[in-house]
Amino acid sequence: MKKTLNILIGIAAGVTLLNYTVFLISLLIFPGQPIAYIITIIVLAATALPIIFRKQLKKILKKAYPVLKGIWAACLTFYVVSFAVMVTLIFTGSGTEVPPSELADDTVIIVYGAKINGTKENAYPGKALRYRLDYAADVMKEAKGSVCIVCGGQGPNEPCPEADVMKAYLVSIGIDEDRIFVDDESENTIENIDNAMEIIIDEGLSDRKVACLSSEFHVPRIKFLCGKAELDVDYYFYAPSPNFFSLWSCLVREYMSYGKLILTGHL
Repeated sequence: MKKTLNILIGIAAGVTLLNYTVFLISLLIFPGQPIAYIITIIVLAATALPIIFRKQLKKILKKAYPVLKGIWAACLTFYVVSFAVMVTLIFTGSGTEVPPSELADDTVIIVYGAKINGTKENAYPGKALRYRLDYAADVMKEAKGSVCIVCGGQGPNEPCPEADVMKAYLVSIGIDEDRIFVDDESENTIENIDNAMEIIIDEGLSDRKVACLSSEFHVPRIKFLCGKAELDVDYYFYAPSPNFFSLWSCLVREYMSYGKLILTGHL
């Protein structure tokens, strides 16, 4: 039993440390909000320190050590299993993506924001966001009567609102600015959806089909939140991630996003 528990701990701890090390590296390359660093350091410390100081902890805790070790192992196992379930659901869930040529010609396409780089005078979309925008442009060129809503406010480490950069980029690759509506105030996916719904109503677009476009890891959460907000979405488009490292770190962050939804009562 003891050997089995130690093997279980080794696997679970290894996966947890690997996930959050990857995420920490991504934060060092692309700075995020302070809470992301705090959570990452806490998880890494809570996973590694009991292993590094197991002999000392065993002496200090004495009879309580096996019980606490079991609780710690259960927490690690829960994380790994739930993370695996989330990843499986993301990549095996049923989708409603259609070829751009089959999209209703006057569809409203909601494009979700992501990290932008540069300065206020020379801001540009990061790779993940550029992939989304390139895909959105392809769809809009097929559905010539379509319009899009670009969603994204200004993050703490961004030079300006994401939506402003998104619009400028789409215009630069051939999309008429009259076809682009801007939500430059939303700070998260829930606000993206709420503000997009307001724009749809205010601009008299309620009778049109609606599509959502984001990265593949993000779409399942969008589907869930659109359902909660009672936004009737007809199509979803999945833009690829730039590379495996980017996808991996985003999956770790996506897990924390679901945790936030649970803590705030949205899930």
